[in-house]
Amino acid sequence: MSTGDTTLGCLTSGGYDESGHVYESARSAARTGIGFASRPANHPQHAAPRLGISTRQVRRIAKRYVSQGLGGLLSQQRGKASNRKLADATRSLAVELIAAHYPDFGPTLAREKLAERHGLHLSVETTRQLMMQS
Repeated sequence: MSTGDTTLGCLTSGGYDESGHVYESARSAARTGIGFASRPANHPQHAAPRLGISTRQVRRIAKRYVSQGLGGLLSQQRGKASNRKLADATRSLAVELIAAHYPDFGPTLAREKLAERHGLHLSVETTRQLMMQS
């Protein structure tokens, strides 16, 4: 199998290439395998469908690959907290309220009571996770 034939399905998450560089994910490895930045035959319009991204993203990633090398292919979000992460204060408040007022409730009812009595709006799944913590 040549590097151009690399597919996301046959790669595992994370790993090393032949030169010892660390790949964050199968997608990062596939991006390098396609070699869109180094081979003129693989224009963005050919690489984009194989990667499952837009041609604009391919051009942006190729530019970053040229300027930063393989490290530029890694996610720029590495090491940063998710934008969707529940604030620690909110988490601890919810755990306290659940333990004090709703220990025998199911997650759906506990979520509804947290919203209507305490103004704390969480998803049922988040409430369930918090209930399992306490």
